[in-house]
Amino acid sequence: MLRIEIPHFAFEEIAYTIRTLLNCINVKEEVDMVAFEGNKTTFYFSDKYFSIENHFFQEGGSPETWYQMANIPTQIKYFKPTFCEESLLVLFGEAIETKETSGIKIKADLIATAFFMLSRWEEYAEKRKDEHGRFLAEAALSVKHNFIQIPIVNQIASYLREIFTWLGYECPEQSTGQMTMTFDIDYVYKWKSIKNLGGAILRNGLNFSQSFGDLSSFAQSKNDKSLDPYFSFDFILEALSNRQQKAVFYFKSEIEQHIFDDADYELQDANIQIIIQNILKEGHQIGLHPSYASFHKPGLLAKEKNKMHNALHGKPLVKVRQHFLRIQFPETFHLLQNEGFTEDSSSMYTHFSGFRNGVANRFNVFDFLSRKELQISIIPLISMMSVSRSIPLAGVVSEMIELSRKVQKYHGEANLLWHNSDLDTLEKQEAFISVLDAI
Repeated sequence: MLRIEIPHFAFEEIAYTIRTLLNCINVKEEVDMVAFEGNKTTFYFSDKYFSIENHFFQEGGSPETWYQMANIPTQIKYFKPTFCEESLLVLFGEAIETKETSGIKIKADLIATAFFMLSRWEEYAEKRKDEHGRFLAEAALSVKHNFIQIPIVNQIASYLREIFTWLGYECPEQSTGQMTMTFDIDYVYKWKSIKNLGGAILRNGLNFSQSFGDLSSFAQSKNDKSLDPYFSFDFILEALSNRQQKAVFYFKSEIEQHIFDDADYELQDANIQIIIQNILKEGHQIGLHPSYASFHKPGLLAKEKNKMHNALHGKPLVKVRQHFLRIQFPETFHLLQNEGFTEDSSSMYTHFSGFRNGVANRFNVFDFLSRKELQISIIPLISMMSVSRSIPLAGVVSEMIELSRKVQKYHGEANLLWHNSDLDTLEKQEAFISVLDAI
């Protein structure tokens, strides 16, 4: 059995991080993790060892002293150890390795680096928020130092896999990567009224061809709502079916603040019920897309889940994605867990695609304040198509494909997001198809 000695004063944090790293390389069998008096994490197998110096967690410390702005690194380093194809990011410790006959010692605190990204304690220490009360993404170390699109936790895990091979421990084969397309159903109709048409024509300016097309589309959809440009469900289901891909659709159940919760449908509406049944019949899944304020209002979240559960006629409801990707670590995840959700896919900075938690795998949330692992997992959301991002369509496509390849390289599991309302033109539909084919 693989034996791991962990400094006793940070046992919960380090053991959680190691479990997550092992999961990234498909090591599922039980390992012997024990607390000991020391300041290194050491892996033993047979007559060899591998040790990682601890530089972040300090004996006598606590969450109150560890997770402060002063402890966020101001510089980053890279480390090219033995048995590693890539240079590893080092946030704590020194990029030094010592190799002996029976062991390898490194001064780079890779455990604390992985924990920094997984736990997002940085978002607790940094109090600045954006206009939607979210962590200010521009303040993230990964954004400032341009490693947001690198799954550094997976790189560390891959390095551990090579170390385990050197120790003589045989790791199991890894499964192929899994990318899933997901959809946030914020609204289903473009043409809600003549006012919407007037606004579109004003925005078109001198583009008379576009205005004529909008007039024609408006007239058609008034007679048959399924012809509305945003009502793209038949197109989506056919595209998925032709490629034997399964997806997740996140529906809203409540309008709590009209300025942000702009859903134009009711779950019990006959047309919406038909959509839901068609989605389920095709083997796809449905999750809740809670209202804007729900991420910190437990009563509201409970009400919305109950409405969605009724609309699904009692079918399980375990998946959730917050509206506007409004989450706070760790508070939001306690609310979600308390309501019975087991899987969240909200962890992406709206304007910065990539790996917010530094990982391309499903992983459990760790409450770094109470020092406990929660029973709710995050599926990384790595890229999305939304007009709010204001980047060229071709850029979204290349971004989705490039990031998906990184997930597959590390045998991970992640989500992409494409709004149904962003399939309203032939150009967008062709771009969507190209991403589906690539993943």
